[in-house]
Formats: sequence, C-alpha cells, structure tokens
Amino acid sequence: MLILTAGCASTPKPPAYSLYDHDALAVLPFQNLTQDPGLAQELQDAFLARLVQLNAVPVIEGGRVSALVAREDADPASLQHDAAARAAIARQLESDVLLVGSVTSYSEGLSEGSPRRVKVAFSSDRYRWGFYENRTVQVMASIKLIDTATGRILWVKNAQGSSGRRHWVALPYDGDKESPPSEGWSAYLAARSEVDLGYTSPAADARAKRDRVPPGHAKGQSSQPVINIHINNSQSQQQSQTQTARAAASAGDSAANPALLHRTDPVFSALRANALQRAAAYLVSDFQGRGGWKPGMQVDEES
Repeated sequence: MLILTAGCASTPKPPAYSLYDHDALAVLPFQNLTQDPGLAQELQDAFLARLVQLNAVPVIEGGRVSALVAREDADPASLQHDAAARAAIARQLESDVLLVGSVTSYSEGLSEGSPRRVKVAFSSDRYRWGFYENRTVQVMASIKLIDTATGRILWVKNAQGSSGRRHWVALPYDGDKESPPSEGWSAYLAARSEVDLGYTSPAADARAKRDRVPPGHAKGQSSQPVINIHINNSQSQQQSQTQTARAAASAGDSAANPALLHRTDPVFSALRANALQRAAAYLVSDFQGRGGWKPGMQVDEES
C-alpha cells in the first residue's frame, strides 16, 4: 500500500548555513572512532557526493585532499585539533573553508521475540508458529566547518542514521498446539544465531529446518529438546560467543572487529548502507535548505 501525504506549499527557506560566499571547500579525512574500519571513509564519500550535488561551492576533489594529508604526515585524529596543520593544508589547496568530521558510534542489534501462534491466512482456521527477529543498525557522526583564515568554527552538525528490519521466522512446530515451545527455546535461538545467523533464502530456511529442530517438534521427544543434539554439547560456548559478538558489535573501540554482523549477514549489510546514507543526508541537510534554496530567492519569514 502506498500512502501519500500532502501539506501546505510554502516558499523555500534558506539553509542554516550558506556556502555560497566561499571560494573553495576541502573535506578532510573523517576520523573513525568506531570498531568498523571502513565506515569513516564510506560516510565521507557519501557526504561528499551529496555536498557536490548542491553546487553551492567548489569542492576540492577528495583524492587530492587525501594525497596531501598523507604527504603532510597528518592523520584524521590530529587534524581534529591541530589548527596549524589544517592551515598548512588549506593554503596548499587554496581553500578558504575546511570541513572535518568524525564517525562517533556504530552499533548493530539483533533480538528475537517470543514464539507466537498466528493464523496461516486471515480467513483460515489453520495456525502456525514463529517469531519476529529484529535487526537494527545505527551510525552517529559529527562534522564542523572551519574558516581557514581565522580558525573559527563556523558551523557544527551532529547526525544519526538508523535502519531496521523486522523479519518473521516460521518454526517447524505443530500449529495445532496452543502452548508455545518451552524447553530448549533459548538453546534453539543461541544455536540458530551462531550456526546460521540471518538466513533468509528458501534454501537456507530448508537447511535450517533440517539441521535444527526446535523444541518439542520431534516425535517421542518430551523432556530433552532435540536442539541439544545439534549443538554438539557446546551450547554454553556458542551462547558465550554469540553474546561476545553482539557486545563487540555495539562497543566503541577503534580496532577492526571481525565479529561485526554485517560482514556475514546480507541483511545487516543492507541496513548498514541505508543507515550510512541517512546519516550523510542529515549532515548535508542544513546546507541544502528546503526546496533547493538559491541566493536571490524570495524567502518566507519564520512564523
């Protein structure tokens, strides 16, 4: 279903900060304060692309800026605070305004709801069991615009980009049963997350149903849940690894972290890309203004 909304039209308003009076802008390499080693560069590229599209000020090519920063033996962290280094770079680039940024936080979340019994179809009297799996990604960043002649901070912006997905996972559990699976439910979720995190394709679903039978599904199994067989007596170890991976994915250390979920899960990868683009769009929103404001346009007074 497509829902369209409409509102009162108004004359475009100017952006919070206008770039039109500047000669050239250079975007310095973003500092990365997260555990995702490629995030800062990707956010910078997305932001730079949107900034160029505004056509509000000449933007110096990113490769040229990066090459000069490398020759000056500078790094994103030092450029956040070293006014002399920024001024030297600005002189060589002939830029009267610099933009420095930081990616301050990155988190990935995965949670599973309790099993629930729902109708197969609205008018059907047949039921099935399943649960909702929630994935979320959040990117936080900040940027500031600096006058290269005076070192004065002209503008500051903080942004958050978020993306999420709620996915229904069907359980091979008898829909005629009114009571939910109980024994072994936590073990089932832990094993499923560790062994085959985020399976979404029909083939993967079929493989999961074959390899990991949820509690109470096998005939003649009443006390010990079948899932314990498939964990191969390493349930506690796998639960620990899963918890460690999730904690590491939400931690703020700057080291590269192989436990990041988006590296192996295509859904998390897509959510990450979406959150990154949303953060970039919000960072540039003050420059763009409403409706593509340009100098000379009549503007409405704030009501």
